[in-house]
Amino acid sequence: MTLPPVVCFAVPGRAQEIGPGISENLAAGRAPTDFRSRVRLRTGYLDLSGGTWLVPSSLAGTWAPVSSVALRLRLPVNYADPGNSGGSGQFGLGDLSTRALWRFLDTTHVSAFAGVEFAFPTASDR
Repeated sequence: MTLPPVVCFAVPGRAQEIGPGISENLAAGRAPTDFRSRVRLRTGYLDLSGGTWLVPSSLAGTWAPVSSVALRLRLPVNYADPGNSGGSGQFGLGDLSTRALWRFLDTTHVSAFAGVEFAFPTASDR
């Protein structure tokens, strides 16, 4: 398994407007770069050729013991419907991934993170 290094920098734009979610976090004393514990479900819809469609989804949980450290688990789940080919739809699991991130630099203008991500081959063949 090859792990590519990933470095992320959060740099505010010069004319960036502050949205309602960001201003609420700032009013509560939380920086926009702070990690927070949460559970998310993301879903989408892809219309493929021949009437086939796919609903890619993922369930992810993030645990942030402190505002500069986060641990995440993510499990993709897909539903595919073959459309006009006469078959029935099928569910399939993707590879389970886990990620650990640490924000080691946080200044007024720059935040820097280091982390590692592992993918476990749990995907079904459907």
